[in-house]
Amino acid sequence: VKSSEEVVENDTEKETENGVSGQKNQSVEMKTDSGGKTFQLEAVEPCWQLNDLILPDDTIEAIQQAANTILVYPIVERWLGNVDKVGHRVAVNFYGPPGTGKTSSADALAALLSLKVMKVNYADMESRFVGQTPKNVRLAFRQAQEAKALLFFDEADSILG
Repeated sequence: VKSSEEVVENDTEKETENGVSGQKNQSVEMKTDSGGKTFQLEAVEPCWQLNDLILPDDTIEAIQQAANTILVYPIVERWLGNVDKVGHRVAVNFYGPPGTGKTSSADALAALLSLKVMKVNYADMESRFVGQTPKNVRLAFRQAQEAKALLFFDEADSILG
């Protein structure tokens, strides 16, 4: 079965979960045809700062270290040249039972990086069509990069195990 993707982008101003209105959010609707799912991606301002969270010290240190790694990379690259031959990427895997702060930690990391956050439920990206799920994942990464947003896969344990 052949399928194609369509992306519709909207710039919207609306009240966010943290009650701040007037912030410009980039909304991306990802569609697949031939009976595929439609899901919405939106780059929004983070709702949480790191100092808002009650987490173990080692978790807070790990979030700060991830942010620092991302923030200093351009300086290291300028001094030493391209030291990362596969491209600058940092993946952070928040894990734990429901209600332990995974989503708020992703917001806090985005806030440390002065980025918006784009949250996507992985189950919404899955497709029954062969090859469509990887296309949806690539499209989510591309949209997050264009929106200069941190991409957060909610319920990622469905693919990470």
